[in-house]
Amino acid sequence: MTDPIDRAELIGAWALDAVNASDRDAVEAELAADDGMRAHGDELRHVVALLGEDLATAPPPSLRQSLLDSARAIDRRRRLGAPSTPTEAYLHQADGANEAFSSVPDDAWHLQAKPYQWSLHGLVAHLLQIERYFERTLGFTSSAPQPGELDHLQLGADQIEAELQRSPRDTLADWRATVGRIAARLGEVDLDRPVQFHQWPFALRSLFVARAFELWTHADDTRRALGRPTVAPSAADSAVMSDASVGSLPLAIHVVTRDVPNGRARVVLTGDGGGTWDLQLGTGGGELVTIVADVVDYCRLAARRFEPETVPCTIDGDRDVALELLRAATIIAV
Repeated sequence: MTDPIDRAELIGAWALDAVNASDRDAVEAELAADDGMRAHGDELRHVVALLGEDLATAPPPSLRQSLLDSARAIDRRRRLGAPSTPTEAYLHQADGANEAFSSVPDDAWHLQAKPYQWSLHGLVAHLLQIERYFERTLGFTSSAPQPGELDHLQLGADQIEAELQRSPRDTLADWRATVGRIAARLGEVDLDRPVQFHQWPFALRSLFVARAFELWTHADDTRRALGRPTVAPSAADSAVMSDASVGSLPLAIHVVTRDVPNGRARVVLTGDGGGTWDLQLGTGGGELVTIVADVVDYCRLAARRFEPETVPCTIDGDRDVALELLRAATIIAV
């Protein structure tokens, strides 16, 4: 299978069980040698299985074409390159937030930044307090702890009120300056160093991803307040954000339920920056559930802009376990 198009078509046909024995052997040999291709092949097979649960008829031509188009995307995904590093994702999303905040008209800073009670000015004032706390957590400043540090939304409440007496542009300038100080010293960061941020233990690599989530989410909160379209993360940022979140689910599920089952769960996130994760819950056990969702929808769930019960997804297997996993995805959202 040397031709990329022929290879992609064969993978799509293999998922539909529409190849002869020799082609099937060739596809499976290539899948076995390439983890990324194997995950994508599994994803295609799973889609076929889900559609086949309630249908005994042959798949329509449109399904075959959709699968072949998805298979061809393997080569395109490879050209996207590696996922962002945690610090790159943080800087990319800080740039996106800065762009969103900078575009707020002078007469619009009073608009509510839903789902919060803050105005857009208050939202930037909140982020200024969080950025200063982050700067101290990184060890870049030695300022004294602030009241409310265990509660993300209460951190620096008095300072936020004081900021609201200033010009929104001055608050924004101070936030930019704090991000700039952090960016200038990222070469000093040991991403494996454990820290506590609010009440949660993090390695710094995970904390940078959590901060990327927050900055992206608040940039979109700003766009929604202004009646503008939301913006998805790049595929490279989606990849590191979704991987950090999904990879944490076997531990995070213990926060939302005492009755964690023993078994395996599969999470399939479709779209550029997505992937497939096989998660072990508890100890041992068979397959419990597969969840299939769009990677950006999943990231919005993790940021609490979707509810676990309403995020667009397909659940194959134990729905209760799936919902516990989806709830677990939201536990460190801000």
